[in-house]
Order: sequence, then C-alpha cells, then structure tokens
Amino acid sequence: MAENKFMEGNQLKVPLAEAMFKYVSKNPARFHMPGHKGKKPFKYETEIFNDIWQADLTETEGLDILAAPQDVIEEAQKACAELCRASEAYFLVNGATVGLQACIMAACEEKGSEIIVPRNAHRSVWGAIAMADAKPVWLPVYQDARYGIALGVDADTVNQTVLAHPNAKAVVYVYPTYHGLCNDLKAMLRTAAEHSMYTIVDEAHGGHFVFTGWPESAIDGGAAAVIQGWHKTMGSLTQTGVLLLNDTSLPVAKYLSILQSSSPSYPLMASLDMARAGWQAKGYELASRILENATAMRVALSEVDIFQVLGAGDWPWPVADYDNSRVVIVSRAGHSGRQIAEVLAAQGIYAEMADAATVTFIVSFNDNQAEIAALKPKLQAAGKVLATLEPKLIPQIQSFPFGEMVMLPSEALRAAAETVPLKQAAGRVASDLVVPYPPGIPIVGFGEIISAEIVETIYRILVKGGRVQGLTEGNVSVVK
Repeated sequence: MAENKFMEGNQLKVPLAEAMFKYVSKNPARFHMPGHKGKKPFKYETEIFNDIWQADLTETEGLDILAAPQDVIEEAQKACAELCRASEAYFLVNGATVGLQACIMAACEEKGSEIIVPRNAHRSVWGAIAMADAKPVWLPVYQDARYGIALGVDADTVNQTVLAHPNAKAVVYVYPTYHGLCNDLKAMLRTAAEHSMYTIVDEAHGGHFVFTGWPESAIDGGAAAVIQGWHKTMGSLTQTGVLLLNDTSLPVAKYLSILQSSSPSYPLMASLDMARAGWQAKGYELASRILENATAMRVALSEVDIFQVLGAGDWPWPVADYDNSRVVIVSRAGHSGRQIAEVLAAQGIYAEMADAATVTFIVSFNDNQAEIAALKPKLQAAGKVLATLEPKLIPQIQSFPFGEMVMLPSEALRAAAETVPLKQAAGRVASDLVVPYPPGIPIVGFGEIISAEIVETIYRILVKGGRVQGLTEGNVSVVK
C-alpha cells in the first residue's frame, strides 16, 4: 500500500480556511472591501447561494460561455451596459486588473506604442505595458506635503504631454485614488480625445459614481473605456469587475478571451448579475445609504478627540472632487496610520488601509447606521489607548527620484535577471518593480536605472520603518 504523504506533518491542516473562520468569528466591524461587508446584500442571493457548492457550475447547457457569450451572459452584460449608460459591458472574473490589461493591450497592439500613464497607476498597468511591448510616458503625480498621499495629476500637465507625444495610442487615468481623490477628468479627457487617443480610466473604486453623481462617473464624462471593481462598493463577490466601453472600436473582447480564465466562476458572474439587478431596482436608494452611513461614520470618529476626520475641503490642488464613501482620518498627535489601525483592530474595528499618516475606511450601502453608532465606545477606547502611545513617524518622501528608462519594460521583464544587494544596485537596470509603502508609487520599474539617489531614498524609508515591495532580504532583482 502506497504511503500517504498527506498524513505527514501539517498536511491535514487548513491554515487559510482556519484563518478565515477565526476572522469571521470575531464578528468584526468591516470598513474594508468587499462592499457587501459579509452580509447578503440582495434578495436573489438567499436562493442562489444557499449552497455555494451547488452554485459552483461550469459552461454547461444553457449557461453560455464568457469568452464568446451569445445567450444568458450576453443578456446580463447588455443589461449592465444599459444600467451604466455604456455602449458595451464585459464581466470580469480576474478583477479590475484584467480589464486594465485588456484595454492597454488592445490600445497598444503595435510594438513600442507610446502610452501616457500617471506614476501612481496600479502595478497591473505596469504588467500590461510589459505584455503589450509598449513604451510608457510617465505623468508626474503631485503629493500632499502633510500626509504623503498621491493627489493625482493636473489637466495642464496631461494636455501638454499629449501635445508633446501626438503619436501616443492611449492615456490612462486613475479616478478616484484609493483615498477617494479625483482630478478634473473631463479637462484631462478632452485633449486626448481630440488627438484620437484612447482614454482608459481606472475607476476600480468608483462603480457607484453612476448613481451617486459625486463625483461624475467616467463613463458619463466620455472616457473611451472604464474599468470598475464592483466588489469594492457594489456588493458583488471579491474578484469581480466590469469593463465599460463608450468607444467600441477598442478591441478588448479578444484580449479578455486570452487573459481571463477559460473556466470562469459562475458564482462570481452571478454575483455581478445580481448586483446589477439590485442597483437597477434601488440604485439611488443604495447611493443615499452610502452617504448616510459615511456621514454616521464621520460623526462617530469626530467625537474621538485624537482623531481628525478629513473631508472634501481638506485636499489641495489638483484634487477637484472627493468620493464621500471614503472616510479618512489622521492622528492630531502625529501617530502613524499603522499605529491608529492597530489600536482600532484591538477593538474589533478593521479599516481598509493604513499608510504613513492616514487610515482609510470604506463605507458601503450594506453598512448599518445603528451598528456604526454602537461602535462609539470602542472608538473612544481606541482613542484613549492611542493617546498613551509615542508617535512613530514614518518619513514622507514628497518627490521620488524616479529612474531613467533605458529598456522597454517588456525587454527588462523578459531579460535574464539576477539579485544583488541593494547597496550594490546603483547603476543597474531593474527587472522588477520597487514600490515604497507609503505612498505605493513605484520608485523604479522594469527597464529603469536604479540610481545612487534611489538607493539612498530606499534606505531612508527602511530605516524609519517604512515598507518596500520588490526587496527580498535586502536584495533587488536587476537585469544581468
């Protein structure tokens, strides 16, 4: 009888499942994604998802094919397009990531195509640029001098860059940022559209804009393509998103059929369809709930003396609008965002994100005002604990010394690589992204030279307790 290797050691444990159960059993206050907040948001899910194993189906009779829909998936996508006032809609089961990648690859089909991109773009954009053999033209991103937060780009810089690179195929925008900040999108779209460039908007965090109107949705603003992560605010399951098109000449379908799983999850797709139906039935009511719940959260936090709640009027130029579903706080005593998040977590309150100075909560339609009000004693307790702690400041790097690109990202990504200690990396070409957190903007990317100034900046971040993705035990990946 063959020896059962799975009986050895820890093979019979289920660490991920156990960790999930442990978290859920705390009955935590979830102010993070996904937007359903662990509660069934729409009536349809009670019947369909009563047994997730029964609902886990495949592309069998009557269920259509995501890669080439002609039946029920096509009908569901058309309903989604109509709801969102778009010409076409595509369901995404690999997150907003796959939508961004499909759009960039569709726009940059010619090798070496220029694409104009803000430096605070998601790392999936870097991946797409590499896969498309495209050449990025980077837009400078303004930083908040107080908190080290990316404020985005300004319309004048976008327009000047478009005029300087008239052959660029597309311009990518981040709208809103993770903190809910929005730039003047209409002004930024105008010049690019006049030069026949595709305008691709990463609206992953703004699916609800169609209903709230604050800020205006990118699809209503005239963007060629808009990518939304519906699990973030719309109530669908994690890993779901929607790609919306105004400009149907962008050939995204063929790239989605390559990039998306050939065995798409039907529960994921069904959750998108049910979220669409829920918003179609009560969209403006759900949007009102977001605003009411966010207001309740702001009130609860503002009653804690040490917390300062930041609002729409607290963000400097080039911020033009603000997503009120994001509630951002700082410590009046100067504690780091991580310190704030830790004392809140000890009280069972979990935020979406903590960085050098801020903590960001995501409030959705499926939160509950009574439950928020019940958190006030815990928020007060967290504030008292925070007041006893010595602030641990993380350095704010306001202007990163970005690397000079000497190879296309695709060439550097595919080149033979080696790892070297960071202190020996000056003058070498990066074969991976190096991303300081905060603020989460790559300081160096595929094909860029790692300068001595960049090395020094990374060390300063590390010494002060900051985190840097792309380093492994102090080593960085470079082209051989």
